[in-house]
Amino acid sequence: MLDLFDSNETSLMNATVLVVSDQPETARIWAFTLKQMGLEVCLAGFSERTLQLWAEEYPDLIVLEVYDSTADVFEFCRRLRVEAAVPILFLTSRNDEAYILETYRAGADECVPHPVSPRLFMAKTQAWLRRSLVVPSATLDVLQVGGFVLDPDRKAVMIPTGDMVKLTNLEARLLYLLMSHQGWILETDYLVERVWGHFGEGDSVLLKNVVYRLRRKIEPDPSQPRYLLTESSIGYKFQASGELGRAVTSSAPAPAASSKRGNEISTSGTRERTRPAGGGKLLVNLPEFRVRGTAQLHSPPLTRRR
Repeated sequence: MLDLFDSNETSLMNATVLVVSDQPETARIWAFTLKQMGLEVCLAGFSERTLQLWAEEYPDLIVLEVYDSTADVFEFCRRLRVEAAVPILFLTSRNDEAYILETYRAGADECVPHPVSPRLFMAKTQAWLRRSLVVPSATLDVLQVGGFVLDPDRKAVMIPTGDMVKLTNLEARLLYLLMSHQGWILETDYLVERVWGHFGEGDSVLLKNVVYRLRRKIEPDPSQPRYLLTESSIGYKFQASGELGRAVTSSAPAPAASSKRGNEISTSGTRERTRPAGGGKLLVNLPEFRVRGTAQLHSPPLTRRR
């Protein structure tokens, strides 16, 4: 399996993929395949709990697999798309055009009818993760955290004083990442990959310069930052409270290319965004579990249901 994965794509390692499926058997096949690629995996069913799970895990890619689900999968996809800016890959046993078109209307980025070989699945996963690792500011929604309101499309942020501040493209990308993970320490390597992208030329020095410029724009006193804080030897953190001198060393690092995700992540900081209400009843409930290593999975035969 490993020979199918481009080992040079080290920036994709330890990214997280959320697989939502109505078939536990095939979901575990994809989980094993993704773990062989060095990726973190979360498995879940089409349930209300999953709509909360994605925000807790911050996956880099969402895979929806549907065989014969009685749940309203299109409504499920629409509700995910309202909040998730990451790519959604839709796998389905249906191959009629009307159904496939409906998946795109519901917010999927790509719909792939079965059968899907592991080789093709891995290639598509790699391709969508490359796009996910760059924050596409022009397609992100307005984000409000505390007294800050960030409009990535206009590249402007309203600060607590009520003033509107213009941002550069890099500043807008960085601030979006920090605000959307408010209360978490984001590691330097993680920020560089997300802001500059897979083929970018960012580094810790350039990141430090962008942070310096942001502080001059959003902080009352850039020499004593209240909102954009530095965690020595780790990275940076956005705190909406603006409490001067607040200790940040007790917070756990947020997910990064070189860090583990899951129970060691602090969830004390949450994004202040409104979740959509209503929606269809979600009936399928596949018990969720985290895949920490391939030893937790038995290698299944790579065959698919027809």
